[in-house]
Amino acid sequence: MVHRWSLQLAASLQRELDLGPGRTAVVAYGLEILLGTFLKLIHFLTIPFILGIGPQTVVGFLTAAFFRLPTGGAHLSSYWKCLLGSLGAFMAVGALSKALAEHICQAGPVVMGSLAVAVLAVILFAPADTPARPVQSREERIRMRLWAFLMVLIYLIVWLSVRPRVDLALAGSIGLLVQSLTLTTWGYRFMRVLDSLPTKRRWANEEGSPGPSQ
Repeated sequence: MVHRWSLQLAASLQRELDLGPGRTAVVAYGLEILLGTFLKLIHFLTIPFILGIGPQTVVGFLTAAFFRLPTGGAHLSSYWKCLLGSLGAFMAVGALSKALAEHICQAGPVVMGSLAVAVLAVILFAPADTPARPVQSREERIRMRLWAFLMVLIYLIVWLSVRPRVDLALAGSIGLLVQSLTLTTWGYRFMRVLDSLPTKRRWANEEGSPGPSQ
């Protein structure tokens, strides 16, 4: 659906703006990302808040998302699998962090542990070279890795300066662990299992053809 919408909008823009044929695919790709992100935001700002785990879910998701920018990681092949998988995973993060906060008074050890795991994941696996996001050169790999280390440092500074509530600190830490997991061999295997679920054919037919992962 998102893929089809982006193609239709790109075709309309191509006619209105007299874009070259080679630019239509680029515009469609950008529109697909924008539409997909917009729909994700709607889901993440409604369902978790209705269930009472909105702040925790959003913090976990944003922490993982910003860390994912320089590190990459395993992808699902269709937009709807990505949406449902992300929503389910980070709602679980939100629920878990809220439940753990009732029994943990200090989130410091969990925060430091998650940062240590993130650093180790960057050293061993980042940036992930995938078909959806290939790493073009050694210079790009170094740049992305430095960016990833900078993100970890920023998380540490935020934790030390803001000292968020325990549930939010736990949500961010677990979100960071989730993203670190997607860089590992086990993360790739788990994503392949999700991608092999029987609904793949139905979603692919609905999209028309697999679009870029969101």
